[in-house]
Amino acid sequence: MAVAADRLPGRRSDRYLLGDNESSQRILECAIEVIETQGEAAVRVARVAAMAGIAVPSVYHWFGSREGLVIAAHSERFRRNLSVLINPYRQALAESTTAAEFRVAILRALELVFDPSRSQARLTRLNVLGSATTRPELLSMVALRHKNLVEDVSAVIADGQTRGWVRRDHDADSLGLYLVCEVFAQVIIEFGASSLPRSRWVHLSRQTLSHVLFGTPVQHLGPHPVEAVRQDHRPDVPSTAQRILDWAVERIDDSGEASLRITELLGLGISLTSIYHHFGSREHMVQAAQAERFTQSQGAQMVQLEEMAGRCSTADEFAGMIRATCSDLFDEARAPTRRRRLSALGSLHGRPALAADIAGRENELAARGAHILEQGRRNGWLAPEVDSLAVSAWMMGLGLSRVLLEVIDIDADGAAWNRIATEAVEAALGI
Repeated sequence: MAVAADRLPGRRSDRYLLGDNESSQRILECAIEVIETQGEAAVRVARVAAMAGIAVPSVYHWFGSREGLVIAAHSERFRRNLSVLINPYRQALAESTTAAEFRVAILRALELVFDPSRSQARLTRLNVLGSATTRPELLSMVALRHKNLVEDVSAVIADGQTRGWVRRDHDADSLGLYLVCEVFAQVIIEFGASSLPRSRWVHLSRQTLSHVLFGTPVQHLGPHPVEAVRQDHRPDVPSTAQRILDWAVERIDDSGEASLRITELLGLGISLTSIYHHFGSREHMVQAAQAERFTQSQGAQMVQLEEMAGRCSTADEFAGMIRATCSDLFDEARAPTRRRRLSALGSLHGRPALAADIAGRENELAARGAHILEQGRRNGWLAPEVDSLAVSAWMMGLGLSRVLLEVIDIDADGAAWNRIATEAVEAALGI
């Protein structure tokens, strides 16, 4: 494994790497198994030791603490996940002798990357990235690996530009980063129960990537009927329960789920009886807080967007509204919100009820966005074949994916990324 022992919390500096020893590797594999089957919260040092057939002190010897073990397991999961992503792009470059061959090969590579068999890999990346948002040690590891991936993809694109096969009005580094982000964006429809068929997302994403790389027009599979918005009418939260949620959200934002100690609520004048009355258990309280972290502010933003769209009376006004939406969606000032949403989504692993809850909220938001786009399409302000629901959900995923730019330690041009993303949205809508 590529994680140096001296980078783990609470571990003395050693001269060897984790994974060079059979015992440490067994411990690591067992920790990974627990995380992938039951989630990070199920990791217990004694349990992992028993699974590995190793004494508990050996776990602390190799990993320093439970936290060190979790970080090492997440880092290894991430390393395995990224190791195969660059190969299809390199192969596309190696096998091509003309611009047409390269375009076809890149689109074929994207088809492999988007394949349903990669769904679990994307969810693993989501889980690790979400966990890393409150763990600086883990974040530095996954950022470095993402940086290497982006550099490799950018090198392929730069070579294609040199040969005249890729557009040159965007720099290769920004295009490489955008490609990695858009591929990751698909996670937004892969957890819970998305209302959007995966095939429509993949088609739209491949089309927009082909546009930003090669200048080709976007061909839609639509239009498709847009169903009525199914609003999940959640009951009003009692004031005491809201105080508990606000506290839990703040604690998770500051230092992650592990920092939650429900006994601290006693200092706020809230009894343990009230906590269990409203949420039933600490785990249910945590899940409610994660759902709150994901949805805070989104409803108000959608209302504002609906009001803006309602005031449009011409194609130019509607196009201006779309561009203003992109400016807000990709604004660097929204980075903390994106990190919070990433963290909440990263906590879904092993929590099907929470995944279903958040997916339901995402479906509602995507449907509301689709109705706004349908207004423009029916008025002739957008391309007549636009798949409104696919574009709405894709834009939500694209907005979230910008978080990769904000966590990877590279000298990225955020304004250039925004220009590429906005151009992709305009091409998708035909404005």
